[in-house]
Amino acid sequence: MSLQHIKSLVEQGQRERARALIEYEIHGHVSADALAIAAELCDDHETAIAYARRALAYDPNHAGAYALLRRLLDANSIVSSAG
Repeated sequence: MSLQHIKSLVEQGQRERARALIEYEIHGHVSADALAIAAELCDDHETAIAYARRALAYDPNHAGAYALLRRLLDANSIVSSAG
């Protein structure tokens, strides 16, 4: 299974199938790319943040994971200040 195939499923709106495949991928072939995709597919905000942080632990220069983490943390601070 390739990460490109999983991204294609996301683009086709097949998020549940993509989510199942990315979980399988993470357990077999952990990479910053796979963790970043998992973060994007995650419905739980805190778990998405954890995946993005793990992606950056694997590759501190992963631009996509860094941008995603910034977005997630910014959204988290907006929710915290509103509530």
